[in-house]
Amino acid sequence: IVVFLLGQCILSGCKDNQSHSGEVNGSLQSRIETDFSRSEYLLGETVVIREYIKNTTDQDIVICAWPSKEELIFTHYENSKPVVYRDVALCDKPVSKNKSFVTIKSGAEIHHGTLEFKEESGGKYFDKTGRWELKIVQFYDFTGERFGLDGWRGKLSSNVLSINIVPQREGEKQGKANRKL
Repeated sequence: IVVFLLGQCILSGCKDNQSHSGEVNGSLQSRIETDFSRSEYLLGETVVIREYIKNTTDQDIVICAWPSKEELIFTHYENSKPVVYRDVALCDKPVSKNKSFVTIKSGAEIHHGTLEFKEESGGKYFDKTGRWELKIVQFYDFTGERFGLDGWRGKLSSNVLSINIVPQREGEKQGKANRKL
C-alpha cells in the first residue's frame, strides 16, 4: 500500500545526487528520489520516495496541490526480463482556493509529496529482490477556474528511479531498517 502524504508545499533545498530530472514539458519538471539518495534497500525495509516539481519558466505558475490522475509505473526485472506493474489513482476535485492550489515561483522547486512503501502495510512493490524502476506520471486538469484561478494544466512525467532490493543479511534486524525520520 502506498501512503501518499501531501503536506504543505515548501521550497526544497535538496540536491539531486542520484536521479536526473524528468521530462520538461515547457514549464514544469518532475523529479523523484529516494531518501538520502539511496539506491539499495534491504528486502522488507521501508522505501521512501520524495517527489519534487520545478518551475522552469520565468513566470510564477499556479498548480493544484494534487493531480487529477496519477500513475505509478513499477518495473521489476525477473531473470533479466522486465515485469511492469501499474497503479492508477484518480483524485478528488479541489475544495478551496487556499488549501488546494500552490504557486511555484519562477525557477523554484517544491517538495510535492512523499511515498512510503512498507512491507507491514501489505505493500506489493519492492517485495522481491533485484532491480526495480519507478516512474510517476501525473495529469493536472484542475485549473481552479471556479475560484478565479488560471491554474496549470498538463502532464508531468518524472525521471526513472532505479532501486536495488537485496536480501536481509545474516544478523541484521528488519526493525532497525524501518526507523522513522
